[in-house]
Amino acid sequence: MRRLLFPLSIAGLGILLSVLIFTILWRLEDRTAQASFYGVAEERLDALETNVSLALNNLVSTGALFDHAPDVTREQFNLFTSPLLARTQAVQAMEWIPRVPQQQRGAWEEQARRDGYPGFEFTQRDSAGRLARAKERDEYFPVYYVAPFHSNEKALGFDLASDPVRRAALWRSADSAQPAATGRVVLVQETSNCYGFLVFRPVYRRAVVPEREEDRRKNLVGFALAVFRVADIVEKPGAISNSVSGLSLAIFDRDAARGDRLLYPKGLPLDDVADLPQGFRAERTFSVGGRVWEAVVYPLPGSFRPVHWSSWAVLAGGGLLTFLLTSYVIQRKRAEQRLRQSEERARSLFLTIPHPTFVLDSATLAFLEVNQAAVHKYGYSIEEFRTMKFTALSPPEEVERFVSSLQQPPSMSASRQQWTHMTRAGQRLDVEIHFNDLRYGGCDARVAIAQDVTEQNRLEINLRQGQKLEAVGALAAGIAHEINTPIQFLGDNTQFLANSFESLKSLLEEYRRLRDRVCANGPSALTGEIAEMENAIDIAFLLEEVPRALDQSLEGIERVATLVRAMKEFAHPDLNESAAADINKALLSTITVARNELKHVADVETEFSDLPLVTCNIGQLNQVFLNLLINAAHAIGEKKEGSKGLIRVATSLESNWVSISISDTGCGIAENVRDRIFDPFFTTKEVGRGTGQGLAIARSVVARHGGSITFTSTVGRGTTFCVRVPVADLSRRGRAF
Repeated sequence: MRRLLFPLSIAGLGILLSVLIFTILWRLEDRTAQASFYGVAEERLDALETNVSLALNNLVSTGALFDHAPDVTREQFNLFTSPLLARTQAVQAMEWIPRVPQQQRGAWEEQARRDGYPGFEFTQRDSAGRLARAKERDEYFPVYYVAPFHSNEKALGFDLASDPVRRAALWRSADSAQPAATGRVVLVQETSNCYGFLVFRPVYRRAVVPEREEDRRKNLVGFALAVFRVADIVEKPGAISNSVSGLSLAIFDRDAARGDRLLYPKGLPLDDVADLPQGFRAERTFSVGGRVWEAVVYPLPGSFRPVHWSSWAVLAGGGLLTFLLTSYVIQRKRAEQRLRQSEERARSLFLTIPHPTFVLDSATLAFLEVNQAAVHKYGYSIEEFRTMKFTALSPPEEVERFVSSLQQPPSMSASRQQWTHMTRAGQRLDVEIHFNDLRYGGCDARVAIAQDVTEQNRLEINLRQGQKLEAVGALAAGIAHEINTPIQFLGDNTQFLANSFESLKSLLEEYRRLRDRVCANGPSALTGEIAEMENAIDIAFLLEEVPRALDQSLEGIERVATLVRAMKEFAHPDLNESAAADINKALLSTITVARNELKHVADVETEFSDLPLVTCNIGQLNQVFLNLLINAAHAIGEKKEGSKGLIRVATSLESNWVSISISDTGCGIAENVRDRIFDPFFTTKEVGRGTGQGLAIARSVVARHGGSITFTSTVGRGTTFCVRVPVADLSRRGRAF
């Protein structure tokens, strides 16, 4: 009997465990079905609330249009609302509802007829529900603008104040200075069987909201109105149908009177959440124009029902579980022991997360353990790390120095020094390594923590480069200023000499004619001496060459003056400020400054389009243009052809962006380095000619301006870099900010 005691105990424990697991799985399956329902339902509710918010944003934007431009024409209204309606198809129509006193009714109706609506008049529904001419009253709130007009023709001219529901909502909006929604209504333009609602947004004189309610009514100009069909908000194009998703949706207006609360779907005998079928429900309330909506998602019959086959399978397999229970317990104990040991090692290893952390054999520097941060940073898998040594991460030229540093006393060792590491992809990282000794697995080991300081170093270099450029710019501006003054008076004096020589030349001609008349009466000693003097000084040569020399001097002075102006414009004084700038002018200045570098290897062609002013830091963009021009010159020089190359600089306006392209006929960029040309310190130029920072800084500058820099290249034929930066509002073209 004692021999059966243990098996019976195991059998009893197995049955008990099977029943327990069966119960747990049964409940888990119920919860899984419920969680699945709530996940899909919450997505449906999120989409509904997002659609409502986006649609109401359109109304706010339209109201803001009338706040700041009260004399909006019908055409301007259509142009403004067209993209809003195209972007949010949940809106049936956007409308402008002016406040029209009774004495101005005729003028408003006549103006609409002149706008192209010959039968326009203020309308209302008669007792039979038909549209008829609006009755005489103190003031009207007609639908004066409507977009789109198609499918909303009946709404044009309808006096919203003639309907009690609409009138109550518009005055609630006017008094509160907030958007206000109506309860459910049947739209004037409705052709299908669904409810609609309106949301009013008040517009006051001079866009100022009075503090007192009575002043708000007095200063009310009209309303921006959004017209909605509830079905359009719920059943937007592309949405999953109820039958496919397994869900049904009901929407109630909690502020409506009983019997009028159901908004969607129309026709069901529902008036409250309590009327819905029992079961899973996901509910959400949100405000729409000051009214509280309650949206409820519930499953269709047969959807999201729990499936219990696995729980029954577990119960049926209780006997097998009983047989395996003993071995399972033993294996579980062993697994728990291994897990505890592993956790102890992991706690020692991952104390310094999130930096890459390694456990190294002190003698061989082989990897014993690495963390996920190291795997992510270096690109090697954990298995690959365990076959490597720590020195494999260093470039060959640093290995000997690194090993030597580790052998020094702790005060002089590699602890907290910066080294270079290589990732699996070949990327160079600047890292600061911290070492600590420990015992690991019964042997001496070291924990190495590698902190990536590449970005920090790059920022420091950029800062030094910016300071250097600022100093060079200030020096260039100062030199240009100092040169400008003497060049100006040299030009003025040379121009004076040129003009004066022309006068002297005219006087000399008169003297010569006088001499010729004297000689006609007979030669004399004086005329002979004059003739000999003219021959001695070669007067004809002087008369011909002196004007030419003066013209050449003026041309040279003008070249120097042009270069000085370009230097002053290139060395822009406000390196840290953004202002409206002329991109074409900046490019011309940069080309002038770089001419000495360009003229020996390439001709420069420009093709500039008419551009608006761009709000930017023009000094920083000048550095980008200069870098691209110098790179183009170097690329053409490296091609080593006998004839000059060509650099083409072009600008264009693309929507709300200015595009600057700089093309060259140089050697092009090799395929294997194109992904790295924007990396800091990467360069294909020989030592001493490039730092590898130019394109990295250029991309950083363009990115800070909200733009982009891209390139296309063909090896042997040349490269084109394209810089795109955003411009200011096009309506402000030609004006400084």
